[in-house]
Amino acid sequence: HAIAEDRDPRRWPNDEERPLTQRGIRRFRTAAAGLGTLEPEIDSLLTSPFVRAHQTATILEDQLDWPPAEVRPHLAGGAPIAGMVALLADCAPRATVVVVGHEPAMSLLAATYLGSAATPLAIDWRRGGVASIAFDRSPEIGRGSLRWFLPPRVLRALAAD
Repeated sequence: HAIAEDRDPRRWPNDEERPLTQRGIRRFRTAAAGLGTLEPEIDSLLTSPFVRAHQTATILEDQLDWPPAEVRPHLAGGAPIAGMVALLADCAPRATVVVVGHEPAMSLLAATYLGSAATPLAIDWRRGGVASIAFDRSPEIGRGSLRWFLPPRVLRALAAD
């Protein structure tokens, strides 16, 4: 997800309700335009039920005319990777699926698809950054190929070109 407000139990006793900052919204709108140059069409947009992730997915819908976001509890912050892997295994083979979630789960999910359980990868994922992982068929652990991995500043630069 894009840049969210800092944790503050007084403002958001339930961290699931913590929203994006105005700056995060503004910057991610530009980043979304850059992402659209790389992935103009997708099959599915899946998001965590947390407010900040859903807001990020809504920006993608609005900016890129992508399909409506589908909320998936398996993508919630703190959810186990096994549930995410099972969720994505149900996607159609060769579908382009965008997942909006949380750290460190997104890094762990990418590492799971790109490496193996025996050799985990370390990935430094920036808020609002994106990775594209391709599979020959459907998603399988250790069978993904990294197409690209971009921080939000690169996405914003693509939008400016």
